[in-house]
Order: sequence, then C-alpha cells, then structure tokens
Amino acid sequence: MIQSSPIANFSTMNLSEKTDIDKSLEMIIQGSNMNQKEMASSMQIQIQDYQESLIEIQSIFKQFKVDITSIQFQSCPARKNKQMIDLQLYFKDGVQEQKIQKMIQQVQKICQQVKLLKLPEVPWFPQQLKDLNEIGKSVIQTESDSQRVELLYFKDQQYQKRRKQIAQAAYDYKINESRSLPIIQYTKKDNYVWNYCFNRLSKLYKKFACEEFNCAIDQFKKEFQNFDEKIPQFNEVSMYLTEQTGWRLKPVAGMITPREFLNGLAFKVFHCTQHIRHHSVPLYSYEPDLIHELLGHVPMFATKDFSDFSQQIGLASLGVNDTELEKLAAIYFYTIEFGMCREKGQSKAYGAGIMGSVHELEYCVSDKPQILPFNPFVICKDHMSYPLNSIQPVYFEIDSFSDVKKQVSDYCNQIEKPFNAIYNAKQERIIIDREVKMCK
Repeated sequence: MIQSSPIANFSTMNLSEKTDIDKSLEMIIQGSNMNQKEMASSMQIQIQDYQESLIEIQSIFKQFKVDITSIQFQSCPARKNKQMIDLQLYFKDGVQEQKIQKMIQQVQKICQQVKLLKLPEVPWFPQQLKDLNEIGKSVIQTESDSQRVELLYFKDQQYQKRRKQIAQAAYDYKINESRSLPIIQYTKKDNYVWNYCFNRLSKLYKKFACEEFNCAIDQFKKEFQNFDEKIPQFNEVSMYLTEQTGWRLKPVAGMITPREFLNGLAFKVFHCTQHIRHHSVPLYSYEPDLIHELLGHVPMFATKDFSDFSQQIGLASLGVNDTELEKLAAIYFYTIEFGMCREKGQSKAYGAGIMGSVHELEYCVSDKPQILPFNPFVICKDHMSYPLNSIQPVYFEIDSFSDVKKQVSDYCNQIEKPFNAIYNAKQERIIIDREVKMCK
C-alpha cells in the first residue's frame, strides 16, 4: 500500500493565485503537471521569514543552475513566538548528487531544517486528455483457444475481416484531434442482431430495469431515429452524452486492462467497442460488443448521479497500487457492471452486464441469486472473486444513486496514496497537489 505523506496536503502555489510573494518569485512557481521525464526529487525546508528566505533560496538555486519547478507550503507550529513555514521545493532531473549536497549546505545556513526527499513513485496515469491515446494499444483475449476453434464466428472470414477493419479504426483514432469517432457502415446482419436483441431486451427492461434506465432508453428512442431498428453511430451518441452529463465515448478494439479502463473514467471518457456480436449468437458475447456498450452502459451515463460516482472511481484509480486497483475494479464490477437497486420495494437492475443479457435480466430478479445491501468495504473484504463469463451468484443492491455516490466517495477518500487529484473539466486535465514520479 502506498503510504500518505504529510506533505501530500501542502498547498500548491499557482501563478494565477494572488499571494504576498514578489512577482519575481512567482516566476518559479509552475504547478504540479510538468513533464514527468524532467522531474527528479524535492527538498523539504523549514523557514521563519517567508518572503526574505524564499528570495535567498531562489538565489542559491540559480547559483547552482538548478531549476525549481514548483513550490508547496504549509504552516507549522510557531517557535519562540515566530511563525514557521514548511516549504517543499521540486526541481528538475539530471542534477549531480555532489551539486545537490553543496546546495543543501548553502540552504542550511538560512533555514531551520533541510531534508532531501525523493519523489514518490506511482504507476503511470494520464494527466491530459491526449494521454488517453496511450490507452487501448493492446487488448485482452477473452476467449480460450478451444472456444476460438469451436465458435462459428471465428470461422466466418468475412465477419473476421470486418472486425479487423473496425478494430483498426479504433487504433487509428486520436481523442485530442477535433474529428468525429469512426463511422462504421453496419450491415443488414448487424442491424438484424441489434433489432433482435433490442426487442427481446426492451420487453424485460419495462419489468426489471430501474426507472432511471428506462427514462434514458425512452429518451434515446426520441433522440436517435429508428433506434430500435438501426445501430446508431457512436459519434452521435457521444455528442448526446456530452450534452447531458459531459461524458464522451472513445473507441477501442476490445477489452482493455482494468487500470486503463478506470483511468479513462476520471476524464469522463468511456472506452467502448464498435463491433457487434455474430448473428449466430445474438443473445451472448464472450467479449464487450456494442450491444453491451450502447444498451448496457451508455443509457446510465446520461444520468448525473450514476455518471458522477463512475468518475469518482476513475479519479480514485489514478496512481494507486495494484492491490487498491483490484478493490476499485471489484466496486466497479458490482455497480456499473452488475448493480441492482431497490425501487418501490422491489429489486431492479441497472448494471450493464445485466442490461445486455436476456438471461441475466430474468435471473437477477428471481429467487436464485443472493442479493446483499451495497457496501464497498464489504465488497473489498469478502467478494474479490467473481465469475466473468457466467451468471452472477451474488449481486449488491443500492437504495439510490445519490446514496451509492456518497458510499463510493467515502470509500475512495480513505484510499492512501501520496497525492490528491481533481479533474479540471475546462482544461480537460488532471490536477494533482504534489509532484510524483510515474513508472510504466
């Protein structure tokens, strides 16, 4: 587990903020999102005279030709009735150890305490929207080798050729470029599968899906012409989501890693596939396809509370270790994928894994599965193992989406990692409150 450091709560001084520091000092304050390749370590310093000492420190760094990249500060207990301030200064990589030691000796002459710290190391995560183009470069195989031999659609050369074309379009797509999502020319067989699944599922939605889901589906029918008969283009769906909740779609060629997928949620980006299952198996797919994405996931991303707690999970996933990531993936699994809710005294479904499956929809509201009250701490303690390619034996039921939003927030807030992160929607980037070293 990555342990928190007291300096993780330091304030970060930004150029846009008004402070008492001289403008010449403000020029060295850069914020916490510089190129990771340039970052090395930091120095923790305790000073008494804030402005005068900081000017002297700046002069020492200039003398040794070391560039300060950002400064964080916090007040600490007074000494002899004089206010003390802790500073943490970050500086660029490539500084020789001998030079650093000489610089520390000079800084010690004017400061109460000086300590050299290494930047905390965390797994790589995207910080800008364009960084999401690093996600989805490879996909996870979801079928066994024996299944690939047995299943009919692996023998359908025409279908496989189209799948490769759709996959290549996803690989070629760049989210930071101002262009639409890939336009896919779906065939009559594709639209047949869509229509068949929609008709079978929509009858069950009215009985077993939650009110929020049904309202979203009804709105989709109004928004997209012939929604029940023809596969809508993902670009149109993405633009609609952006209007409703600020979310968007990004195509991928198949299933991606949990870390990649959850990291995308932090940016209000849902990674999804654009192919449809083979017409020989219209009611089931071993891997995510557009039935799962557009009928299972997308409607709920048009609702605010659901999309908000989805982003909470995404933000919490940034930079966490593998153990914490597995726990967040389990919470995601029992909510966004296979979540149930209590509505007017009855169990209703909202998870995408349920909404895209006729069999699971009928099963989840029967007396066969075990339904437990939603509790993220219980999930992470007792329910870390779950089947991926079969009906779920256990579901977790929420009272409301505002309630699950609060519970997920409470869980995410107790995760220990060396920084805090927020999403700046206007700039489409992640802002962290201290610098870290990212490792791929």
